[in-house]
Amino acid sequence: MFSVARRFDPELLFLIGKTLRPTQTQAGFTVLPNYGFSAHPSMDAFLIPGGFGTRQELHNGNLHHFIH
Repeated sequence: MFSVARRFDPELLFLIGKTLRPTQTQAGFTVLPNYGFSAHPSMDAFLIPGGFGTRQELHNGNLHHFIH
């Protein structure tokens, strides 16, 4: 899905993190955000992935502020 979407527009899909530091997923993959919470392109929609690792984010004030 990501590779097909990027053919249409290279900036269509990107990752946003609290910081630009690499982040390790629950499955052990390391992802590198393209943007941080404070500086990112405008968005029409966004997706927050689910899974077991999201439980710790229920109390993440920075994430809640970003979503609002």
